[in-house]
Amino acid sequence: MVSANAVMAKKLELKDGEKLVYLKRLRHVNDRPVMIEHVYLPYSKYGFLSKIDMENCSLYEKITEKTGLQIEDNCYTSIMLETNITTEEEIVLMGLSELDAVFVLTETVYLNTGKSATYYKNRYFWGIILNFSCQIK
Repeated sequence: MVSANAVMAKKLELKDGEKLVYLKRLRHVNDRPVMIEHVYLPYSKYGFLSKIDMENCSLYEKITEKTGLQIEDNCYTSIMLETNITTEEEIVLMGLSELDAVFVLTETVYLNTGKSATYYKNRYFWGIILNFSCQIK
């Protein structure tokens, strides 16, 4: 659990400092680490996730199972793409030998009710093939 900073609070339609469920997951492709996923959700609605081992679970399936709410695909109002440099922790998690560049994708995902559900900050590491597409509705 963490407290929402100003950016997270705005994206999740919360007050600054409200409690959030924080999930950090190391994602793999062919047994190779390629991304660190940071997910923030309002604790008031999704606190139950802190009691679930999310190692081999689908976040969206658990939300649907526990709340009945469906996450809409490709329904992001804001996506930010940027580059950055690895942190010391990321060097260890990714098995790197030195600082490296990362591709950062930040997004807010909405439920079928129109309310924001999750705020992501995904950090992708070079050496993988990325293909992003955008659809504006």
